[in-house]
Amino acid sequence: MGERDLEQKFTLKKIGISLISSLVLGIIVLFMGLIVGFFFQLMVVGNPYLDGLPSAIGGPAYDLELTRIGYYQPLSIRFEIYIRDFFAGNWG
Repeated sequence: MGERDLEQKFTLKKIGISLISSLVLGIIVLFMGLIVGFFFQLMVVGNPYLDGLPSAIGGPAYDLELTRIGYYQPLSIRFEIYIRDFFAGNWG
């Protein structure tokens, strides 16, 4: 009976390690995908924010809108906003 208990302990330990490592790997892959997506968005030719604005807008109103959405923020702040919006469900 002692061997069986020992075998179950090792099996439960292996399952626990497997679950934890799968969870950690999944989180790492998620963040790697978010980083790649963020930099692909930055490498788009032109201004991707221009597509979301009406064509009649221009001049100071255009600059105010870019300021409102954080276009002029440093890259680290823009990445933080990108991550926060992703987890908040704001994917537009």
